[in-house]
Amino acid sequence: MFKIRECFLFFLHTNETWSLQKCNNKASLLQQRKKRHTVKKFFEKIIQGMLTVSGFVTSIIILLIVLFLFTEGAGLFTKPKVEDGYEIVINKKNAVKQLTAEQVKDIFDGKVTNWSELGGKNQDILLFRLNDISNYFTDEELGAQLEYVPAKISQLISQHEEIIGFVPKEYIKSDFSGKCVDMGKVKFKDVLFGKEWIPTATPIPFSEFYL
Repeated sequence: MFKIRECFLFFLHTNETWSLQKCNNKASLLQQRKKRHTVKKFFEKIIQGMLTVSGFVTSIIILLIVLFLFTEGAGLFTKPKVEDGYEIVINKKNAVKQLTAEQVKDIFDGKVTNWSELGGKNQDILLFRLNDISNYFTDEELGAQLEYVPAKISQLISQHEEIIGFVPKEYIKSDFSGKCVDMGKVKFKDVLFGKEWIPTATPIPFSEFYL
């Protein structure tokens, strides 16, 4: 009887231990799940915060781009139609006072070859780009440091009534013997509906040509 009782008590003790371990395991699992859920929530909040910040930064960047484009666009309408840093020059006796961007482009593209097509005399148009100056003057005449270039350009324009030149402003001095053509400013309609720009044949920079 004593052994049976001991076996019975041992069984009860074993069963209680196993049940307790089972409960402890369940509690441990629940705790682990709770920790994983907390970590998951934490990372979700971090990601959500990063997305919010990213969206905010993107919005600021877009606003800055729009502001930049608006500023650049507004400045465009104050600029002349000729390429920045250059002038379209002709002889003072030429009756033509104003040219459009399309007309200048057609002249330098060779589509318009006579001044009569533009309201001037019946004269063939003589094109002049800065790199053409060596066709008219020697290196000695231009100067060792090219210091006589402005004077020679002025002389050339004054000697040829039929000439039109595309010349850097730096060579147009106060005593220039020709005249600069009024091209007007860039207009809003030119930006939206314009199909042409001037001139397609841009001259080689003088400093590069003589290197």
